[in-house]
Amino acid sequence: MFGKLRPALDTLPTADRRLFGSMYCNLCAALGLQYGLKSRLLLVHDLCTIGWLSGETSDLPFVTNNCLQAAVAALEQQLVEQRELEALKEYDLLRISAPTATAYGMALEHAYRIKGTTLTSASTQKVGEVLGRCVYLHDQLADYRRDWGRAFNPLHEVGTEGQRPSALLRRRVQVFIHDQLEQLATETATWPEQLRRRLAAVASRMAALFGISKKSVTLYAVCCVPCGDGAVVVDGKDCDSCMSTAGCCLCLCCVCCPALKGC
Repeated sequence: MFGKLRPALDTLPTADRRLFGSMYCNLCAALGLQYGLKSRLLLVHDLCTIGWLSGETSDLPFVTNNCLQAAVAALEQQLVEQRELEALKEYDLLRISAPTATAYGMALEHAYRIKGTTLTSASTQKVGEVLGRCVYLHDQLADYRRDWGRAFNPLHEVGTEGQRPSALLRRRVQVFIHDQLEQLATETATWPEQLRRRLAAVASRMAALFGISKKSVTLYAVCCVPCGDGAVVVDGKDCDSCMSTAGCCLCLCCVCCPALKGC
């Protein structure tokens, strides 16, 4: 866990922001209660975010059945595979990030399963994998200069001597992450609204870390466009295009609707 997975809190309602803080404090206290005071030092934002994304948090405080003890061996194997790939100097972004992606996928799937979710394991695993890839590659980008000449970094460009990532490399990473976040949007299209809103906050922060415009990736958005006697609820990316026509819709309503004659 890298400590980089957390939501853009400014995009969330007050209630969700407070629940995120409560989850962090609860996990910290639960660790201390079950494993001793020193274990609290192991808590990172990634664990808190995974627990928060798993859904309802009304059962706080001090839930102690949220550990990954059953999956520790499998998670450790992913860490071994990550080190092996780095030793082989794998530069393909999809392949080099696969072990970390799998580890995050396992962690998120486990968190949802112990919550008794109706979502499929394949779906929650996929979402976790996307988040894991984002976290891994941001860590590599952040360590780009420190790793130069000292340690393997899959973002170090072959044949270059610069100690800063080039604009071309940054663009390559941005395109890769954008595609991953698009997959996240597709995978969670039918998820419950609350979970989509929380994932959108996490994706928003991930996008910002890579310099990707928040507007270019939409996981959750709802708006209402007036139409006749009621309104049409528009979800996701359709919001932006529909808002540009909302004025025309209102004018047509005034002109064509008998109930609004003379408005």
